[in-house]
Amino acid sequence: MRSFSKRIALGTLAAVLAMPSCMCRRPAKEQTIAQTTDFIRTTDVPAHARGMWVWGMKARLADSDGAASLLETCRAARLTEVYLAVSNDVLGDPKLPAFVSALDKAGVRVEALMGEAVWYRPTERAAMLASIDAVVAFNARNASKFKAIHFDIEPHQLPENKGNHAFLPALAETLREARARAASHGMSTSADLPRFAFDEQGRLFGSAVDRPFLMLYELPDRRSPRVVALSRNVIDGAYAGLAPEVRGRIVVGLRIEDFPDDIDAMTKALDAAHGGADGYGGWAVHDEAKYRARFSPPRKSAKAATDKASCP
Repeated sequence: MRSFSKRIALGTLAAVLAMPSCMCRRPAKEQTIAQTTDFIRTTDVPAHARGMWVWGMKARLADSDGAASLLETCRAARLTEVYLAVSNDVLGDPKLPAFVSALDKAGVRVEALMGEAVWYRPTERAAMLASIDAVVAFNARNASKFKAIHFDIEPHQLPENKGNHAFLPALAETLREARARAASHGMSTSADLPRFAFDEQGRLFGSAVDRPFLMLYELPDRRSPRVVALSRNVIDGAYAGLAPEVRGRIVVGLRIEDFPDDIDAMTKALDAAHGGADGYGGWAVHDEAKYRARFSPPRKSAKAATDKASCP
């Protein structure tokens, strides 16, 4: 994602947990963080997600039919929520309030999607907290609000972290700080996490945010029984031994590229298998532009696009 242009100095942040000496894509001895119940609990954390990532918000805001087009996809994909990529420029765009309002009035929950690969570092957390504050400021100015902060922080994309997962405890601590900051303003947090984060440090991320997103990308076996079994194993492992008041629900993230012809069948298989099982928080698809290009829902009138878009 694009960097936020303003970096606001905030006081000294908590020191990062000690990192293991070697985590080179092998399951490492799991680190522990004391369970705490001092998070301010937010009420707007859905039990089941039907979500989708939405990038390119500057272009969408410049398009007079941007909101209507997105609502068409919401209907076609049975969505109940979307994750809009934001930046200072996007948050300051005068067209954003109406865009969020159109989704809100249609019954679609909206999260503010943000993240930089370097945010896991203690020296970069001030920028992350400033970004949260910018969303809080947007909410204070507008009737229709972002319901949560959705993090897409990918330290594994940095050259120094290729094949080296020693950053995982620091990332978990960063997300815990973000969760506390957002919760102080009545907002919950979500975070996109690769499968290896759960395999190696599952309990850290089971309590780091209200809703961890398990990104099941590039699986060698993409048949529904394998996807269902793998997601169940990750959920059970991440929440093993965690108190209910600390843990959340894991949302399973899938890519259009991995399921180009049967993404809807796969999401239905996840729901059918997991249902209301403990720890399962639904599914999300990456991303809206690719979904629309693949399935091309027909355009509707502007009036029709303002009708309710969520599913029961």
